[in-house]
Amino acid sequence: MTKGDPKSLPVPAYAGGTQAITLTPVVGTPRRKYAEMFIPGEEALEDGELRVTVLGSGNPWNTRAQASASVMVEVGNPERDVLLFDIGSGSLANYASLKLPVNQLNKVFLTHLHADHMGDLITLSGSWSKVGRADGPIYVWGPSGAEPRLGTRHFVEADRGSPGLDTAAGNGAINPESMKIVASEFDFSQTQVVYEANGGQADIVSRRPCLSGAVGYRLDFAGLSSPSRATRVPAGRLCVPAKASTC
Repeated sequence: MTKGDPKSLPVPAYAGGTQAITLTPVVGTPRRKYAEMFIPGEEALEDGELRVTVLGSGNPWNTRAQASASVMVEVGNPERDVLLFDIGSGSLANYASLKLPVNQLNKVFLTHLHADHMGDLITLSGSWSKVGRADGPIYVWGPSGAEPRLGTRHFVEADRGSPGLDTAAGNGAINPESMKIVASEFDFSQTQVVYEANGGQADIVSRRPCLSGAVGYRLDFAGLSSPSRATRVPAGRLCVPAKASTC
C-alpha cells in the first residue's frame, strides 16, 4: 500500500474481523463460489483441490492468538491426504478446531529443526495417540545437518526416546505403533524429490543461508504447484531446491 492508496486492510480476526487480511482474497477464477468466512466442517474438499491452511505463523513467542510455524495442506486425492509443513508449538490446537480426522495426520515435513518449527511433534506422537490417532506411526521428513547430531534423524531418535514414561504407560491400551516416529532424512544441499505418493510429490526447493540444514519445499499435485510457506499446494510431489530465503 502506497501513500496515495487510501485502501486499508480488513480488520484482523482478534479485533472481530471475518475477512482474510488481504486486498485480493480471491485470485483467478475458481470453479465454485466460496463463502467469505470459512466454517470448519461446512466446506467439503473437492477432488483435485489443494487447500492450504496456516495453522501457525508466529515466531518462538507463541500466543493464544498465534501459534508457531505450521502450514497444513489438504489434498483432494482419493486418500484425502493431510500434510503438515512444520509443526510449531500451538499448531495442533488450531488443527483440532478444524473438525478434520485425527487419523489423517501422520505426515510431517520439517524445514529446519528450530523449536518453533517442531515443538508440537511430541504432542502428535504421544498425546494424540491416546485420543484417536492410533492407526500407526508418525512419518517425518527433514534435512540433514552439517554434522549428524544436527540432522533430522538424530532429532527424531532423541525425541522418540525422551518421553519414556509416556511410552511405557501407553503399552497395552494403546497401539504401540502409534507412538513411534519414523524419520526420513535427506541431503539438505541437493534439490530432489523427497516424497511421492497418491498422485502428489514433494521436492526440496530452497536452502537457507543462516545455517546449513534448513530447506524449503514445493508440493505438486494434479497440475498445481506451490511452495510450503504460503499458498495453494498440490499433494503428490514435494521438492527441495538449493537457493535460500530468510531464517
